[in-house]
Amino acid sequence: MGALGALCALSALVGAQASRAQESKGIAGLNLGFAEIVDVVAPLSGGGDHRVRVLDNTDLTLDADLERLVGWQGARAHVYLLGNHGARPNDRIATLQGFDNIEVGRSGIRLFEAWLEQDIGGGSLLVGLYDLNGEFYVTDSAGTLVSPPFGIGSELAGSGPNGPSIFPLSALALRGSLDLGDEGGFVRAALVNADVGSWGDPGGVDLHFREGVIAVAEGGVAREGFKLALGAWAYSKRHEHLWATGPGGAPLYQHTRGIYALLDGTLAGSEGGSALSGFLRGGVIAGQATPYRASAQTGFLLAPALAGRPGSAFSIGLHAAWTSAAHREALAAEGEQAAVFERGIEVTYADEILPGLTLQPDFQIVQNPGGRAGQPAAVIGLLRLSFVIE
Repeated sequence: MGALGALCALSALVGAQASRAQESKGIAGLNLGFAEIVDVVAPLSGGGDHRVRVLDNTDLTLDADLERLVGWQGARAHVYLLGNHGARPNDRIATLQGFDNIEVGRSGIRLFEAWLEQDIGGGSLLVGLYDLNGEFYVTDSAGTLVSPPFGIGSELAGSGPNGPSIFPLSALALRGSLDLGDEGGFVRAALVNADVGSWGDPGGVDLHFREGVIAVAEGGVAREGFKLALGAWAYSKRHEHLWATGPGGAPLYQHTRGIYALLDGTLAGSEGGSALSGFLRGGVIAGQATPYRASAQTGFLLAPALAGRPGSAFSIGLHAAWTSAAHREALAAEGEQAAVFERGIEVTYADEILPGLTLQPDFQIVQNPGGRAGQPAAVIGLLRLSFVIE
């Protein structure tokens, strides 16, 4: 009944949002985007119950070319409203990295992004509420995969007082980007508030920076069909050790920083036909303030996957997260057997069955869920229905 209700709500929204999106396109310099995702999750085996649960994600974006609208040369604005509702299936399945990239800890409607960007010389400067994963640690070939580790590396996603500025919580940021020459060279860097929170969350946006900032930099080469990049990040404040304490039970604090590398590109295919692309990436983290010490992901994307189905795509991905000593010690203190890693595989197929409407069955297996050894593998089936207007 929950899935049926969600699908009915989606159908009701489609007409209204399509009309509004088309109207916005009549205003030069404005573009309204809408996306609705409904996930039906069925745990097939592993820990917890096997009850079907439904998740919902709504994106509403507005992009403004300020040069066309008000004559502000080289300036753009972006606003992104995010709505998430539904169950929390990972509370039962208890994986360390998650398995559904629209699952959130708290349902609600948030102002996820709101920023201004100004072109400066061969680059740009951006300020405002900002999604770090919009430009950092991105591999396009992983875009069809549903599991969160394929969005941003788990070692970075699990850092900070409440995670970095990524879905579903953002933070104030200052980001600079510079293009280097004609061969696709680039470098970008950002300073982002370490205390995440958006309007719509308890406490709203933090304006005091009491938790300091996270500094992130990435550079490399990105051109059509190829990307090679190296990134580094560090928090300005130390964070509390995940498990150990000092003399007399006093907290121990750790510096939290890391590096990552990624390779993404087209492996085979011709213009106008199917293309096979792939990605390989990984990162390591220093300190004992998170459950991770490293992560790696790899996978392939074939699109279109079927002849005569231009909106079809097939993707397979592998991910692994190596647990930190602090995480293993914490589990041992609870009498549980810790594993050195949690790893998983995802296989998915997506097909645009109607203009803008995509159906995507997805299958995942996660070994050592929660970083616990001896636990049965979690086997998850998922059906995603998405509708997009751009």
